Amino acid sequence: MRTRALLVLFAVIAGCQCGPAVNPVCTAGEPNQRASVAACTSTRAPSRLDAGALVADAGCNVDADCTAGRNGRCFQGNGLTAAARLQCSYDECLVDEDCGAGKVCQCQPRGPPEQGFTGHLCVTAGCKTNADCGASCCSFSNAFCNNDRATGYFCRSGRDECGSDQDCVGDGGVTPRDGFCAWDPKATRWACSRGFCQP
Repeated sequence: MRTRALLVLFAVIAGCQCGPAVNPVCTAGEPNQRASVAACTSTRAPSRLDAGALVADAGCNVDADCTAGRNGRCFQGNGLTAAARLQCSYDECLVDEDCGAGKVCQCQPRGPPEQGFTGHLCVTAGCKTNADCGASCCSFSNAFCNNDRATGYFCRSGRDECGSDQDCVGDGGVTPRDGFCAWDPKATRWACSRGFCQP
């Protein structure tokens, strides 16, 4: 009888669903969190292009060529040719209301021109502030490296595979970079992504 009772108890424990993992608690020092909504600055430094002859097939040669959006700047991008490297960038937004439904405005750093290649962008809003995530953080994620990429803000949870980039060191990232912790839209949780995204 005792043996049977022990077997029943073991079966109950083995199949026990002991409740969901406790969500991580957001701390004031956690980076990339969105504690509150704030407008982005409208001031943007002029670009600093290399001196030289104008490029006939470029998207722009000077900032004044970039008139299709707000705060247009002519920057050197990552193309293989000089023409491809010269392109306009704009501020898509200054406040969340400038973005469509399900989006928020991600402010970009303002400072030397090399920090301003990308303007303020509208990104996916899995959450808008920490208040949407209970005790956990509403954190910014770069694109997860797979076919369903998502760049934006998402809540941290007890389902996550990682809590920071440090959790992804040596996870198969391309040398010299390790992986990084990002929102995986397929698994709907934070997970380690590779060091470089493939097209």
